Amino acid sequence: MVKKVFTGIVILLLTTVGILFWQWNVYSEEELYLVDIEEQYILNQTDQDLIVKQIVSNLREGSYAISNPLNVTYTINGKDNHTDLLIVKEDLAAITFEYIIPFDATVESQLLIDWALQLENVQPTKTKLEITVEGNREGSWAAMAEKEGRAKKEYIDYYVFESSGPVFPLFYQKGELGYTAIDHSINLYYEKTDTLDIEQLSSYILNYPTMHHSTVIITNKHKAQSGNGLFILNHSNDLSDLKKELDHLYVDSMFPFENPEEKWQQHILGNLVNDEQLGGQKVEQMVALLKEELLEKEIKSFVDLAIQSTEPLTSESLDETLTAVTSKKTDFFKMNSKEEEQVKALYFYSVKSLVVNGVKLDGRAVYDDAQMLFPLKEVAEKLGFEFSRTERSSVVLSNGVETFRFFPDKNVFILNGTDYAAQTIPIKTINEQIYMPDQWLEDLIKVTVLKDEESIIIAKK
Repeated sequence: MVKKVFTGIVILLLTTVGILFWQWNVYSEEELYLVDIEEQYILNQTDQDLIVKQIVSNLREGSYAISNPLNVTYTINGKDNHTDLLIVKEDLAAITFEYIIPFDATVESQLLIDWALQLENVQPTKTKLEITVEGNREGSWAAMAEKEGRAKKEYIDYYVFESSGPVFPLFYQKGELGYTAIDHSINLYYEKTDTLDIEQLSSYILNYPTMHHSTVIITNKHKAQSGNGLFILNHSNDLSDLKKELDHLYVDSMFPFENPEEKWQQHILGNLVNDEQLGGQKVEQMVALLKEELLEKEIKSFVDLAIQSTEPLTSESLDETLTAVTSKKTDFFKMNSKEEEQVKALYFYSVKSLVVNGVKLDGRAVYDDAQMLFPLKEVAEKLGFEFSRTERSSVVLSNGVETFRFFPDKNVFILNGTDYAAQTIPIKTINEQIYMPDQWLEDLIKVTVLKDEESIIIAKK
C-alpha cells in the first residue's frame, strides 16, 4: 500500500514538474516573441560617402531575405555576404551590417528615401540614427523623425534622430536649417530668414489633419513634393503663398491619384472639403455640377469615402464611389478625365439592360430627377422610325405615317405640320446626345415601358 502511495506521489510530482516546465517554456517563448526589434544607424558623412553601420537587435533564430534597394556591397558582422540572405542561429541576436553609400556633400539638396538595407518580414519598433559630419560642413540634415540632438563641435557636426517604427527618409541640403516641433506631432525644418513667421506658419500647419505626425521642410533648394508623411514646400517669405502651397500639398496627401494625368481631379475633392478655389475652370464647373445634383449629405459621404480609400484614386474609382453613394451609375469623372477637354454634364444612368422590340441596345436609360430618359435615336430606329437632324438642329422622326419635329430643350414640337406647345420638354440634350422622357415616349410614340429586375423593356402598344 505504501509503495502504491509513494509511486502515486512520484507520478504526481513528475506530472506537476512537467506542467510547470511546459508552462515556463511556453511563457518564455511568448516573452521572446514579444521582444521588440530595434535598429541603430551610425552614419559618418564624408565629402564623397555615407559610411553606414546598421545594427539590428533582438532578432529571432531563422533565415531572413535582405532587401538592398541601392545595391550596395555590405558585410554582416564583419564578413562578406553575396547571397542577400541572413541566417540567425540564436534568438535575441544582434546583427551588424556595414556598407557605403555614394554621397556628394556639395549638392544643393538630396532626398534619401529607400536607402537602408531591410530584412523582409521584419518590422522594427524603434529606430535611432546618429550622423557625424566630417569634411564639408556647409549642409544640414533633416529626417522624418524626432530630432533628439544637434551639436556643432570644433571639427565635426553631430545629429541624432529617433522614431518608433522602421528607418525613415533623410533630407540633406546646403545651408542651415532651423527646427521646431509643432504640438509634439509635427517636425518643422525651415531655412532661417528674418521675415518668416514660424509661429504663424505653425498655426497654419496645425489646420491640416493629414500633416499631423509628419515632417514639413520649407526650402528653396528642393522641388515641392509630398507623400507618406513628408511635405517639402518651396521657400517663400510670403505666408499667403505658403498657405496656398500648403493647401495644394494637403489635397495631394489626402487624395493621392494613381494616374498623373487625372491628378488634377483631386482639386475637385479638395474644393468640396474646404470650399477652396483650387484648380482651373473645369474644376470649378465640375464642383458646381456636383453641388447642383447632390444633396449635402451625399457630397459629405462621397468625400469621406474618397478619403478613406486605401488605394490611390482614379477617375473610375471616383465614379464607383459616387455610384455607391447615390445608388445610381455614373461615368462623370471618367468622361471628364482629361482636363483640357470641355466639361461633360453629370448624369446617372440605369444599370439595367435596355431592350426595344426584343433587341438589346448599347445605350442606357438615364435619370433626370424623377424622370427616366431614353436615347432617342437608338430607341426610335428600333421602333421603325427614321431619325435625322436638320441644319437648324431640330430632330425629325418619321415612320411614313407620322412625322415629328422636335427642338432640343424647348417645350414645343410639330406633329404632321401642326405646332404644339408642351408643359414639359419632349427631348433633352445630355452631352450632345438626344434623350426623351418615358412619359413622352408612351404618349407620342405609343409604346409601353416595363421594368423588371434586370431589364427595361420598350415595346409598341
